[in-house]
Amino acid sequence: MNTNLKNAASLFLWVAALLFTGFLIGQMTQPGITDWYQALNKSALTPPDYVFGLVWSILYAMIGYCGWAIWQTQQSTNTKLIFITQLLLNFIWSPLFFYFNQVLLSLIVILILICLVATLMRILSKNQLLLAILLTPYFLWLGFASYLNAFIWLYN
Repeated sequence: MNTNLKNAASLFLWVAALLFTGFLIGQMTQPGITDWYQALNKSALTPPDYVFGLVWSILYAMIGYCGWAIWQTQQSTNTKLIFITQLLLNFIWSPLFFYFNQVLLSLIVILILICLVATLMRILSKNQLLLAILLTPYFLWLGFASYLNAFIWLYN
């Protein structure tokens, strides 16, 4: 198999793995979304439910590309560790919030997640500016999601 085909296949696997994991997490947390979450006092800025699935699908595809590129460009072990850690925190946020209803703990997790993504963006901006730019929508969405999380914590 030639190098271009291997790279395309590995990129596809990265993106597909993140999208599939996001889908599984969504399925696991769906009961909490349809029951518990609907009964909460939410910010007037809370988008309709379908927006979250659409936005996260796009973001997971971008995060998958960034993860693939980090491994392809032989980034440092520290950069890879930050990437994996932020990804794990991302994956545990939804179950914490929607399944276990741990609003404050999920707020703490998302604030740590924002710090990790900002650190990752800063590191990548030095030698992989495109990756840092691709992570910007993710960083901004996390900021918005933390506002929504904080609103729920304060008003419920």
